[in-house]
Amino acid sequence: MQEYKAIISEGGRISLPASLREKLFLKVGQEVIMQLHGDEIHMFSLAKAVKRAQEMVRKYNPTKKSLTKALFDMRREDNS
Repeated sequence: MQEYKAIISEGGRISLPASLREKLFLKVGQEVIMQLHGDEIHMFSLAKAVKRAQEMVRKYNPTKKSLTKALFDMRREDNS
């Protein structure tokens, strides 16, 4: 595991080292998600959070049926 050092500046701002931003493919203005796990902060891109959510849903959808289509079909049936 690689470690990076940063300093908390005025207003609680932290500048991420360029090498870390490059490894995480983070760009200026991009949103990140931060989670508190005990006494640690885990940070990842919004794109990574979406990818994780999609992977979790895939576990419960082994047929790979379109969940969007299934929802629309259910709503259509309810409105009939």
